[in-house]
Amino acid sequence: MSLAGSDYLLKVIKDNAIQTYTAYNLRFHPIIKWLKANLNLDRILEVQAYCGSYLPEWRTSDYRDNYSAKRELGGGVHLDLIHEMDYLTWILGQPNNINSHFAKVSNLEIDSVDSASYHLEYDRYNAHILLNYFRRDTKRTLEIVMNNDSFFANLIEGTIKNNKGEMLFKTDEKIQYTYDKQMEYFLENLKRDNSFMNAIPEALQTLKMHLHNK
Repeated sequence: MSLAGSDYLLKVIKDNAIQTYTAYNLRFHPIIKWLKANLNLDRILEVQAYCGSYLPEWRTSDYRDNYSAKRELGGGVHLDLIHEMDYLTWILGQPNNINSHFAKVSNLEIDSVDSASYHLEYDRYNAHILLNYFRRDTKRTLEIVMNNDSFFANLIEGTIKNNKGEMLFKTDEKIQYTYDKQMEYFLENLKRDNSFMNAIPEALQTLKMHLHNK
């Protein structure tokens, strides 16, 4: 929820050669993996990532008692839905500049941020991320506009279509699949003593971007 002490943490990790891994399960989503493997970055003109869902339906307990509702416990949509920033920068690379806006706009009984937007500037295009806690009809999508085509990815439906409506990729795997594959990756690399993607130094850069202007 903050970068306090991160420099000391990085020093301890480096001095003791500690293997670290930060769990971002959407890197194992078949949709994200397909885009990572097949997207031609030189053709991109615009990127839009969106994730919105209704916080009271996230868990069986009263949402007002959960950490997500409480700023002092690290709650806020900008932290809960940090996955969009992670998978976008994993696919596109680090932006040259970033601007952000955070707000509490809904009637949810929380004191944390329920709306967040990010504007990422790259050499030839911009990418935008919109996040919220208040959308009743859950939506998690990624749109990529290119010179002569567009990709429309729906992470909930498990589909990627082009601007003609043609199916480019489809998966029937549900969200649990991403956790299973992530654990397989972690255990296999731990056993082989391999380096992990998304070690703490990389993950701290993502957190730094998500806390931008906070």
